[in-house]
Amino acid sequence: MEAEASWERARTPAEALSIVAALLAERPQMRATAEVVAIVEPSRRRGALVGVLREEPSGGLLFLLPADPRLPRCFVRPADLPPALKRDLKAEVRCGEADASAPRTLVSGVLAAWPADQPYPLATIRASLGQAGCIEVETKAMLEMEGVADVPFGPEVLACLPALPWVISDAELRCRRDLRGARIFSIDPPTAKDLDDALSVEQLPGGALRVGVHISDVAHFIAPSSALDRAARERGTSTYLVQKVVPMLPPLLCEELCSLNAGVDRLAFSVVWEMSREGDVLAQWAGRSVIRSCAKLAYGHAQDMLEGRFGGLLGEQPPPVELAVPHTWQQVAEDVRALGALAAHMRRKRFAGGALRLDNVKLVFRLGDDGNPASAEPHVQREANQLVEELMLAANMAVAALLADAFPDIALLRRHPPPLEKKMAELGALSDKLGLELDVSGAGALQASLQALRGSCDAAYLDVVQLMATKPMQVARYFCTGELADREAWGHYALAVPLYTHFTSPIRRYPDLVVHRLLAAALAAGADGSVGSGTAAAAGGRAAAAAAAAGLMQTDECAVVAAHCNERKLAAKNVQDASLRLHMCVLLRTRPMLASAVVMGLNGDRFLDVYVAELGIELRLYTADLVPGPVDASWNSVTRVLTLEAGCRMGGTRLPGNPKSITKPIPAPDGSSGALPAALQGIENAEALRLGGDVEPVVLPLRLSMFDRVPIVVSARQYGTTGRPSEAFARLLLR
Repeated sequence: MEAEASWERARTPAEALSIVAALLAERPQMRATAEVVAIVEPSRRRGALVGVLREEPSGGLLFLLPADPRLPRCFVRPADLPPALKRDLKAEVRCGEADASAPRTLVSGVLAAWPADQPYPLATIRASLGQAGCIEVETKAMLEMEGVADVPFGPEVLACLPALPWVISDAELRCRRDLRGARIFSIDPPTAKDLDDALSVEQLPGGALRVGVHISDVAHFIAPSSALDRAARERGTSTYLVQKVVPMLPPLLCEELCSLNAGVDRLAFSVVWEMSREGDVLAQWAGRSVIRSCAKLAYGHAQDMLEGRFGGLLGEQPPPVELAVPHTWQQVAEDVRALGALAAHMRRKRFAGGALRLDNVKLVFRLGDDGNPASAEPHVQREANQLVEELMLAANMAVAALLADAFPDIALLRRHPPPLEKKMAELGALSDKLGLELDVSGAGALQASLQALRGSCDAAYLDVVQLMATKPMQVARYFCTGELADREAWGHYALAVPLYTHFTSPIRRYPDLVVHRLLAAALAAGADGSVGSGTAAAAGGRAAAAAAAAGLMQTDECAVVAAHCNERKLAAKNVQDASLRLHMCVLLRTRPMLASAVVMGLNGDRFLDVYVAELGIELRLYTADLVPGPVDASWNSVTRVLTLEAGCRMGGTRLPGNPKSITKPIPAPDGSSGALPAALQGIENAEALRLGGDVEPVVLPLRLSMFDRVPIVVSARQYGTTGRPSEAFARLLLR
């Protein structure tokens, strides 16, 4: 027992955790148990409770039921409720008087205290968010839960902005490379307003190319430690929802002065390479510049140029955007095609070098005039997207190498640890059982396996395999180089590179702003970013002075900022994912759909996991709720087959959203006696079913194995009475 108690002698929580982790690693067969004895750092979620209020019939106690199922119910003192909220909630918090099925009001609050002798924590209610189920109210709730501040910038922040009209001074022009004569253009989504990056390419004598990546110089406008800088640091990132953006910076910067809009002079950081047409770097320069973009292209415009649908020739209809003189559309189209060919070579070389890419389907919504989703379709990444991606990756890698050389103790980089060994081994074992030729020995081997599958299997099956391969992966994280002595741990697993950072999106990511400040200091120390010249290394002796002059963060502060940005990035992703789910559920509630799902998870008789390619989502289907009546499910662990058989038939279907609802026979759209959800009538897939389309009903008994196709009806349920977010669900489509 002496060894087991050794953590009690640890001097810090980190040391204790390290000891416990080592003990657990030595005893993998044992299950760890623990007791909470203290809170080292309170969770941010304590100050971001969202849920509904419920009064218990016995004793009249008032509770907050959090929407996040991971959080406990909280006791609320009725006397502490804001007066207006107390009036609004008086009827609905009483279980006996309120309509139990009516949507309730979502409220926000904070966890005030949790006395050791009490079973529930005490919460203080701050405000009412509105009625659950409404898109805008649910959006407020998800932002509140993740601590994303969707509020106007305060006067102290706005006071840091430059006065208008703003012009670039002559002194500023003299200390930058003037690239305003170059043919530079941006490629972005059509609705984008925060244009971080632009591209250029020039044909050189001898066949080489001069390629430029030009990134907005946001750091020029934001003084370190200013109110504006503190606000940007706290937000950490812009948060993108389906219907809006919560920006990291005020609109004057992110949509105007820092946005690389066409036809106006803008300050930038540029990385310029001389490259062979196969993507080999012959020379490199990085530095501050001034540019003037000639056009704002959308991805669709660039794709038309790449596919030859638009070449800028006489008589062709140009993109509906302005083109600054003296450039011509023919020149721009030639540039896009040259960059596309170059990026294709770079992409092939990157994957040949061991890189891995796991794409997951993402829905794109078209909103109606009322703000509700009218339709959705999967986002398709095309050659134009890959063109921009390759050049941004190259710029990020180039800057990472320069900063790691100039500032080995205070550089802010981004690392991606290797996947979890145990889960990767489980994936390899499962793939062997399923007969998949999936090599999980490394990133490059896995990518090669997926590429081989891509040419031999259905797209939906490939999506399933990619989802399976994603589960063992760890999350990429920002870090300060000085906090991680082992340089081998600095690498990026998926990109298969030793050094990587984020440099290309300073309008919407705070780490990029930090990287720009580091780059400026490196340039001031004498580094020029050239390849093979050793200039950055030679500048090492001057780096400390340059860092001090620029007011750069030291290791401890940089590590804190990196950790904060990791947390804010995850919060923004959670909000983005929740926004996509919300809009998908609103669409499915009004327009349920038929789908041929792919079985992607079987491990018992209680449930199965399926993948719905049309929505890009994974759903868990419980066998007890699969069919319109009792079902007997049996699992064969040897053959890994789930068998579903009808029990005592009751005829009809269980109404969705209520586990205690009665069964009700509902005719199919074609008038047959088959049982289908009533909401199925009148939707596009129902007509296809009547005509014998791709989604055909099945009959019981049914034997299911991995990768089998199974017809389902997909809809969504709304938990308006509990405050939980809406969720998609499915039922088996029976004949």
